[in-house]
Order: sequence, then C-alpha cells, then structure tokens
Amino acid sequence: MRARVQILSATNGTATCLSYEDSDLPAGCPADFELIFTMDADGVITLGGAYAPEAGNHMTMNSSKNLMAGTGTSGASYQLMVAQKDDIDPAIALGATTHYNPLDVQSKSFVFHSLTAGATNEWRYGFGATTPAGAIAMSSEANSAGSTATNLVGTLAVDANGVVTDTSGSLPAFQGFLSADEKTIVEHI
Repeated sequence: MRARVQILSATNGTATCLSYEDSDLPAGCPADFELIFTMDADGVITLGGAYAPEAGNHMTMNSSKNLMAGTGTSGASYQLMVAQKDDIDPAIALGATTHYNPLDVQSKSFVFHSLTAGATNEWRYGFGATTPAGAIAMSSEANSAGSTATNLVGTLAVDANGVVTDTSGSLPAFQGFLSADEKTIVEHI
C-alpha cells in the first residue's frame, strides 16, 4: 500500500488522503479513509483509525523530523511502515513525480544496521559503498554471532517514487524506500 496524506496541526494528527493505492484496490482514496497519527511524550508514534494496522503498530521519527519508520501487525501478517515528509504543495502534488533518479544509489558510501526478530534474533552492522553501477561493495560487516564476513551482495536501483530494489537477483525479496533527503534507505528483506 502506498498513500499520500496531509496532516495539519489543526486536525490533531488526522490524515487527509490525497492519493491511495494498494495491491487489492484500484488507485484512489477510499471513501472510508481514516488514519490518525499520535505521538507520545517519548516520541513513539502510533496509528489509529480504520486504515491503521490492527495492533502493535509503533513508529519513531529521525532527528530531522522528516522520516518515520516502524512496524505493525495485521492479523497474522507483519508490516514495515515508512512515512516521510514531502515538501511538495498538496495542491499540486497529485500526479507529480518526485526527484529520485538512478544516481541516488550509485557511487555512495553507506552504513547499515539490521535487526531480525522472530524465530531467530540477531543484529548485523556493516559499511561499504555502491559502485557507479549501483553494485554493493562491502568493506566490513559484523553480526551478533561474531561473524565478520562481508557477504551482503546485490545491485541497487531506485525508481521515480523512491522505491529501492535489487536488480541483480541476489536479494529477490529486497524492497526499500529512499528518504527525500536521499540519505536513508529503510528496507525489508
């Protein structure tokens, strides 16, 4: 699911739908759209309303206050949620394309952090760079098992909407989202 919403301070976190699409419905805002963002004193953001995950949804915001990421549960399905601030005026945003292009993931240095929870629990950390073609070249990687292998492989590509994928086939389930400042990819494998 992908949506563009507008949240005004006067609406106390209630989002107005500007555009909406998902794998089951045609594009267009549902008539019963209701999504409410609430932040507590610790900065934890939860979602409420008919279009929020059923339970266990929690998000956090980066220090620049332009990107939120978190998880949610819908029945037996687990969700990764990403929301980013968009400075495009909503009056002209519908149908507008963003500024993303292939160069945004090529010839870039990076660090990554990964947490896995569920049947197995582990963390991973590493750093490296992408080549001019977007191929991942790891310099160092470590994990909770003590391994220091540099085995993250793939070739990154980004589409006009900021969706990042692996074009090499090495990470077929990889999907990510590039932040508007082009400095953060929140991904799901």
